[in-house]
Amino acid sequence: MRQFDAYFSTDTQAPFTPIEIIGASDFDTWLSEQTPFIRNWFSACHLHADHHKPVLVPKESGGIASVLLCVNSRETLESYAVLPTALPEGRYQFLKLTPAEQQL
Repeated sequence: MRQFDAYFSTDTQAPFTPIEIIGASDFDTWLSEQTPFIRNWFSACHLHADHHKPVLVPKESGGIASVLLCVNSRETLESYAVLPTALPEGRYQFLKLTPAEQQL
């Protein structure tokens, strides 16, 4: 079992994988704004707004470009509970959190 502090880092310069939270009602708009590569990948994988599991978005060259989590409610802690057990080991950072999400 890992040490608890292994999950946290104070190194603000180290690279990270961004986690983007999308409300289910905003998913179609978000997807329409993505590159053809991402739109085609989501279509091929049959991913949609009610998936509710973290989606590892690939880089075209391989690896993980970002993580997308589509949630019904952005303001409940339960919406994010799946992340620790679903993501591979690595450094992650949330992007574009709402004020309510920052309080969770």
